[in-house]
Amino acid sequence: MTDPQSLTGLFARAESLGTVRHVIACHGVLLETPAGSTAPEAVDKVLDINLKGVAYLCDMAAARLAQDSSIVLISSVTSFMGRAKNAFAYQASKAGVESLTRTFAVACGPKGIRVNCIAPGFMAVPMKGAGAELRQRQGGSESVRQATPLGRTIEGQDIANAVAFLCSPQASAITGAILAVDAGMGAL
Repeated sequence: MTDPQSLTGLFARAESLGTVRHVIACHGVLLETPAGSTAPEAVDKVLDINLKGVAYLCDMAAARLAQDSSIVLISSVTSFMGRAKNAFAYQASKAGVESLTRTFAVACGPKGIRVNCIAPGFMAVPMKGAGAELRQRQGGSESVRQATPLGRTIEGQDIANAVAFLCSPQASAITGAILAVDAGMGAL
């Protein structure tokens, strides 16, 4: 995701299979970045993968997608939560993804390309590595479930359903939107 040449190859491969109608940027990395004691390399890696990689992907998609196509980006409920701890680079990168959503929605709208974003809440299966470690130190999955108005975490199918909707004709008038799929966490 950090190498534009690799992304060019990805698009070439996809286009060899037919018309590309939808691009979903569903990738990311979370490294611990506690305020006041973070290595610059960790911040660079998170921003390179989570933000710059999405920007490259959107830019290439804008030049390649046909009319009535869509781009769906994935941010995070943490993008607007100052209370999430030890992950400022991740939070900033996901807030940046939401900004990219609005920017590319305006740029791509005249071409008939819709650009939207899903902000997942805490997933039932946490991210591997630092994400899982952070969740465990902060009370585990049960504490996350108890902290949501719906009393649940988010399943992969919840996100897939939202992506399918945003790519469907039923969402033909929606662009530049950030759809929270978070069991109500953002309402707190």
